[in-house]
Amino acid sequence: MRRPTMTLDPQVVAYRAARAAAGVPPLYTQTLAEARAADLAAIRAGGGDVEPVHEVRDTVVPGPAGDLPVRVHRPAGAGPLPTLVYFFGGGWTLGSVDTADGICRRLANATGCQVVTVGYRLAPEHPFPAAVHDCHAAVRWLAAYAEQFGADPARLAVGGDSAGGNLAAAVTLLARDSGGPALAAQLLVYPNTDQRERAEPAGEQDPLLFNRHSVAWYRGHYLPDPADAANPLASPLLAEDLTGPAAGPGDHRR
Repeated sequence: MRRPTMTLDPQVVAYRAARAAAGVPPLYTQTLAEARAADLAAIRAGGGDVEPVHEVRDTVVPGPAGDLPVRVHRPAGAGPLPTLVYFFGGGWTLGSVDTADGICRRLANATGCQVVTVGYRLAPEHPFPAAVHDCHAAVRWLAAYAEQFGADPARLAVGGDSAGGNLAAAVTLLARDSGGPALAAQLLVYPNTDQRERAEPAGEQDPLLFNRHSVAWYRGHYLPDPADAANPLASPLLAEDLTGPAAGPGDHRR
């Protein structure tokens, strides 16, 4: 069956045109250092004005291999707040609490939730499953010490975009199967939930923005052992049991 043709959002069209005009090389042709620098520069260039939020503070929480940086975005409001622990996207190789700052500010203001970003370890320096265990450790710490963060432990959720959505789904499975913490919801924004390689029609390949070569670049850094793609913590969609907190409206499993 032929897939329907989809029209790109005008903002995406403008972003793609800007990258083409600037001569930005495709991701999969860049070194890791070049890709990380370009990722941060692109986010800063396209972020617009910084949206003010009631309080922003940086701190650390203990992780499996040392302290993890976290950034707390707190909207105005008294008492313990519902809290979303947000994992940034970037193919498990790019990104930081800085690159997620804009979206976390907007989420905090729009929802009235406190949003906490976790600076998990990146591949290829720290391949799978390091990021999963970092994110789970941060969520467990935030749940155990919710009072210190002004969080309501009964209204604790996880979320993220792209690779961050993958990590949120993996953390949800891990929390369910290894003693918590209890999660109220998960917000999965275009997550990659299946890491297995598969053929894609040539017409769906965009040489400038994203294509199978880009996916292979990310996957090769995060999953140096291809067999790990079958692990549900790498591919949450493959879990035999998917019961747990519902995914939010940003969910797009693929």
